[in-house]
Amino acid sequence: MMLIAQEDETRDVEWGFRTGTKLEYEFNDDWSVETSWESRTADGIFNYDKSLFELSTSYELPWDLKVQTIYRHYIEPGEDPQYRYTFGAAYDRYFGDTDLEWTVRARWQRDNFYAQENEDTETVWRLKFSLGYELNSNWGVALENELFYEVGDKDEWEKNRITFGVEFEVVEDLEIAAFYRFENELSSDISDFEHTVGLFLGYKIESKKNKERKEDNKRFRHRMKDIH
Repeated sequence: MMLIAQEDETRDVEWGFRTGTKLEYEFNDDWSVETSWESRTADGIFNYDKSLFELSTSYELPWDLKVQTIYRHYIEPGEDPQYRYTFGAAYDRYFGDTDLEWTVRARWQRDNFYAQENEDTETVWRLKFSLGYELNSNWGVALENELFYEVGDKDEWEKNRITFGVEFEVVEDLEIAAFYRFENELSSDISDFEHTVGLFLGYKIESKKNKERKEDNKRFRHRMKDIH
């Protein structure tokens, strides 16, 4: 009898931290643009990993359907300069007259390198379902689940991401969002786990005419669903 020793597979568990700011300008009920900056750590909260800059524009179609395009630029020490282009659509509604909001979002994204000789690109479909509840005029909570499907040679479900967050409106149009995120791999027999804690600050600017028109129907703005 011949015995073959096999090395046991182990699960990798990582912790990270994200912090960022978002600035949004709302032209009218339909059009808005947003810019954001985010810094990330990996393998602990003190090991800097990367930063990213995003510029996006959104347009709200009839039937409460919103479409969005996003350009993302990565700043990652020791790596080739990289960018991401995303196109997506989202639909959100409240459950009747309650303060519970639900959102479904589908996105197509493609990561690319500026250097043409680097052809290591990645295309992913993302499907997200979110719940947001308005506790009062200043506090809100959110729960999300998102699936990632990688397109290409693999064509497989890549990972699943669950996020729980708390949102607080400091003053009108200035909001802080804090969240915990759990992510597990779906494309391997033993899933790697990733835990992330995040803190974001968001501010919205809108024209006086648009703000006055919306004042009577003002509701809590759940920014968690806009954190990518």
